[in-house]
Amino acid sequence: MSNNTIPISRNDTILLEAANAEQTTIDPDTITTIATTTLAAEGLSGGAIAGIVIGCIIGAILLLLAAFFLYRWLKERRKYHGEYKPHEEEEEHAKNLPYLAPPSVEGLI
Repeated sequence: MSNNTIPISRNDTILLEAANAEQTTIDPDTITTIATTTLAAEGLSGGAIAGIVIGCIIGAILLLLAAFFLYRWLKERRKYHGEYKPHEEEEEHAKNLPYLAPPSVEGLI
C-alpha cells in the first residue's frame, strides 16, 4: 500500500491511497512521501481590482444612458397613440383631392 500526499492550497492536503491485493503489509512510515510546495500569493493585484471597478462603473453609465434614450424614444413614439386629430389628417391627405362642388340646395328641401 502506498500513500501520496498532494498539496491543494497552503493548508489543505488530499491523501491518495493505492492498494494492491497481492502486496503484504509494510510499515507506512517507510513509504509515505509528503511533497510540499510553496504556493504563490492568492488574489488579484490592486491594478486588476481598479480595472474591474472602473469597467463596472463605465458599464453601468452606458446602461443608464441606453435606458434613458430608449425611454425618450418610446415616449415620443407613443405621444399621439390613441388620439384622433382630424385637422392634421385633413392637412396631410386632403391637399391633392380635386374640388367637389356642393350639391344644390333646391333639390333637398
